Amino acid sequence: MNKKSKLMTLAAVMASFSMLFAGCGAGSSSSSSTLKAEPADGVPSSYTGDLPLPSVKQRYDNHLSRDKVKDGGTLTLGISEIGPNWNYLSTDGNTGYMSELWSWYQPSLLVSDQVSGSPIKVNKDYLTDMKLVSKDPMVVQYDINPKAKWNDGSDIDWTAFKATWEANNGSNPDYNPPSTDGFDKIASVEEGSNAKQVIVKYQTPYYPWQLVFSDLVNPKAA
Repeated sequence: MNKKSKLMTLAAVMASFSMLFAGCGAGSSSSSSTLKAEPADGVPSSYTGDLPLPSVKQRYDNHLSRDKVKDGGTLTLGISEIGPNWNYLSTDGNTGYMSELWSWYQPSLLVSDQVSGSPIKVNKDYLTDMKLVSKDPMVVQYDINPKAKWNDGSDIDWTAFKATWEANNGSNPDYNPPSTDGFDKIASVEEGSNAKQVIVKYQTPYYPWQLVFSDLVNPKAA
């Protein structure tokens, strides 16, 4: 390559760099303002400032009370995979995806407010109360909502707690629970003053006892 060709090549390269830097400069100048809140249409890709932090006192999921939601319609949700089975309380089906699916059609006994960070409470649709009635030995009492039913219309009663315990305590080889924590510390699950009351007696204290029964197994399917 002669001297003239080298100079022409160098000039072309320098011109390319100048255009590149000019483009970068234009982008940064257009995004010099600081966002105070996230725009409804999202943060532009050219923005280079500090991103606004979400407020711990605000919800961002368009939360509405039940009486303001119209009946009917179709809800379509995306999911990446189903897994080998639909039993979340088994080793094969214990996935995050199956947990989400169960939350739509299985009883969820506990609720928590992730916005305020309030303690876990009972889901009033299924339980009216859950309390520690004795520390030594540890005894927990569950009062089931009289209106609580399975999808087939049958009552949810104390036998659901017993079936859940038997399926998750690890003593029966016919079941393969992903975890036996808490369940393996229980001595018995019995009927209380009526079929809608459950008395759970522990052979060894377990904490947090509130989290042991969060899902239920239908005795007909156990």
